Amino acid sequence: MIVDQHLLANLYQGLLVAEQPTFRWLGGRVKPVLVVVNHDKAPFLTDEDLPFLTRLLNACKLTVADVAVFNRFGYASTTPQELLDFFSPRMVLCFGVSPTDLDLPVDFPRYQLQAWKGCTFMHAPSLALLAQDTEERKQCWASLKRLFNL
Repeated sequence: MIVDQHLLANLYQGLLVAEQPTFRWLGGRVKPVLVVVNHDKAPFLTDEDLPFLTRLLNACKLTVADVAVFNRFGYASTTPQELLDFFSPRMVLCFGVSPTDLDLPVDFPRYQLQAWKGCTFMHAPSLALLAQDTEERKQCWASLKRLFNL
């Protein structure tokens, strides 16, 4: 028996078939770590941000191959639940993206580790600002050390 998938989808409209958002990301997603940025001038990271993020990840005993780097710029209407469902992270590092930017139901200060739905979130200024500001970098590193037990 040949079944037309479109006919089935139309008949059951969301009961059996649910659309899942598809996202683009940089990295290998080997570990459950999601890095969220917001760049309007680059698909993922600028040429200046990539080496800085690489050094930051290396200090946490990670590489870009271990994480997923997601640029939120083209996905402004994406809900936090959609990101969690798609990427299945246990840790979400937001650079230049605040909890309110992500529409999280909780707001928390920079560098505070915040649990929500089985995931730990941390937000910090943009990677460009962190690269230039020693004090911000120190605060970020203190949180990352706690998060990754370093």
